[in-house]
Amino acid sequence: GKVVNVAVMGQDSLILPLLSAGTTLFATGSVESINHFIRKSFKANLVLTILPLAFVGAFGPLLIRAWTGQYEASMNRPIWLMCLAALFQALSRLQLIIYRASGNSLHDNIRQGFRLVMLLACGMFAQVTGFSGLLLGLAIAEAAGVMYMFFAMASALPSRRAIC
Repeated sequence: GKVVNVAVMGQDSLILPLLSAGTTLFATGSVESINHFIRKSFKANLVLTILPLAFVGAFGPLLIRAWTGQYEASMNRPIWLMCLAALFQALSRLQLIIYRASGNSLHDNIRQGFRLVMLLACGMFAQVTGFSGLLLGLAIAEAAGVMYMFFAMASALPSRRAIC
C-alpha cells in the first residue's frame, strides 16, 4: 500500500490549486472556461496518476524487494489491484474537487457513504473472497464512486459536454 500511495502523491499537489481555480471559474459563470478547466484538470490528473501507477504496477515487486529485502512473485496481482483502486480513487478525488468548486456538497457525502457501505460488505465477505477478493472489492467500490460522481457532476455543472 505504501508503494502505491507514493505513486499517487503527485495528485496531492493539485488539490488546492484546482479547488481555488475551480471556485473562481464557477463564480464567473463562463461555461467555456469551466469546460476548458475540467478537461485540463482531468488530463493533468491522468498524467500525474497513470504514469506512476503503471511504473509501480510493472516494478512493484522489485521496489518492495529493494525496500524490504523480500521478494514475492505473488505480489503482482495485489499490487495491480491496488493500483487500479488508486486510479479510481484519484479520479474520484478530482471529481470531488470539481463538484465542491461548483458550490455543491450533497452528492460527495452520499458517494462517501455509498463507498463505505460497499467496503463494509467486502469486509464481511473477506473470509470467502480472500485478500485478492478484498482488493478487488476495494477497486469496485472506488469505480462505483467514480460512476456516481459522473452523474452528480452532470447534474451540477452548467454544461454536460465537459464531462463526456
